[in-house]
Amino acid sequence: MASYDLAVRMGADVIEPDLVSTKDHQLVARHENDITGTTDVSSRPRFADRRTTKTVDGVTATGWFTEDFTLAELRTTAGTAADSLGPDKTQLFPRTASGATTRPTSLVRDAHAAGLQVVGRRTAWSTRGPEPADSRSPPAGPGASRVRRWLPGR
Repeated sequence: MASYDLAVRMGADVIEPDLVSTKDHQLVARHENDITGTTDVSSRPRFADRRTTKTVDGVTATGWFTEDFTLAELRTTAGTAADSLGPDKTQLFPRTASGATTRPTSLVRDAHAAGLQVVGRRTAWSTRGPEPADSRSPPAGPGASRVRRWLPGR
């Protein structure tokens, strides 16, 4: 719930309350019911027999799923670290009250320093691997000149 509160305070345009159910019908805030890649469940011998194949939203996946665990069981698993970050463009390039773009934040640099990728639908220039920032291709298209002026060596 803290993340929803933060989104509201940051002025999010949309809040998508993703909820999935557990075996004991408790709701858990998650984007999807497959917990294979986001928890350490695969390393828990106690849960080995829960690995299964299911079709979720028309896609077949093999792994571990929230609906096969009670809430108490899910709480015994540990989350895994994220490897990417998908910020809103205003977190990268804040705007003034009049709507003018301001100097970019350090979010991308800080994320890369932490070993994270920065991903987004229209920010392909920030989704590449960990090569130095000055070797990245500059962005193209509408607004590219505003972005390029803040990239090192551009």
